[in-house]
Amino acid sequence: MDVTLGSTAITISNNMVPGPWQGHDDSFSLDKNMKVTVVFNRLGPNINQRMPRIRRGFAHVVNDVYEGWEEYRIGGSMNASVLSEGNLFIASEKKKKKATLRMPGKGANAWNWRSENDGFDNGAFFKEVRVVKARPAYRKHRSFWLGMLGK
Repeated sequence: MDVTLGSTAITISNNMVPGPWQGHDDSFSLDKNMKVTVVFNRLGPNINQRMPRIRRGFAHVVNDVYEGWEEYRIGGSMNASVLSEGNLFIASEKKKKKATLRMPGKGANAWNWRSENDGFDNGAFFKEVRVVKARPAYRKHRSFWLGMLGK
């Protein structure tokens, strides 16, 4: 799956993805306004990386199960923002435990990556970075959990 070229308001949901996911190119400047939701998916265990790999835009990653990875599960570059909410990260016994990877380069000093109500098993962890003081463009009433609770 590849969401690119200025696409926005995209939801990727209810998938079982056992293998690799393709990415795109940092040069797509139109992706700065992209908003993608990845929700209710089971990802892995035979995926090395890119679940998702975000460039420039914002990804709301919600209620997914991530099973094992060799390099990372959620990656980004070019000032990408991520809200990981209610996911379960299950690290492999002999592979990397860190679920995130932020690529160096343009925008590397302006990350805004948050983990809220995520679960971690077998040593998995999510490295939060909040360099940018402003939150991503999701308002509180649009939060996945608050919406489910009718608040």
